[in-house]
Amino acid sequence: AQLVSLIKARYPAKEYAVFAQVRNGTGYAKGVTRTADAMVLSLWPSRGLELEGFECKSSRSDWKRELEDPAKAEEIGAYCDRWWIVAVPGAVKTDELPKGWGLMEPTEVKGATKLTVIVPAPKLPEPRKPLDRNFVAALLRSTADATHGALEATAQRRANEMVDAERRQWDQRIETMQETSRTWMNRANEAEAKLAARADQQVEDKVHAAKWAVNSLLYAAKRAE
Repeated sequence: AQLVSLIKARYPAKEYAVFAQVRNGTGYAKGVTRTADAMVLSLWPSRGLELEGFECKSSRSDWKRELEDPAKAEEIGAYCDRWWIVAVPGAVKTDELPKGWGLMEPTEVKGATKLTVIVPAPKLPEPRKPLDRNFVAALLRSTADATHGALEATAQRRANEMVDAERRQWDQRIETMQETSRTWMNRANEAEAKLAARADQQVEDKVHAAKWAVNSLLYAAKRAE
């Protein structure tokens, strides 16, 4: 997936049509057995409207399996003007490439990963196999699948954004309610403290008045003697 993403980055949408996971036909008819990881069609007549095929190899063992039967690539390669292997560094030795195949590898360029041509893919000799309806249908189906996947991803992203927004709103509401609750609790505690202080003062005043009354009676009694 990462190598296909690098292919898409190398061939901008305004200049090229990029197709991912293209079979050599649609359905499950006999002979529909091969899938190219990517295909690119030039959209500018000045560039010859070339169709290029790509096989991605993420490991040395993956490439060795390809070498066991490189002719099977011709099932799709026959339609193409150029055929590329896009492989991680070290997976493919240049002297192992079948004649007419090119090689690209991802490299770091100013902090960004881009595809670099290691071995140029020559234009394959004519005549190439004409694009029949079954293969055109396979190209269009890959686009439809990618479009459907993109729409699903967009819908899921928007749904997640809506859920996140709703969750943030409820979190804010709960926080506001909690803050309001804390405020009213503090006010209740303050009122309770004031009432308690006032009650204590009232009791103290009554005790003081009682003491004063007792002392007054004692003083009066002494004078009466």
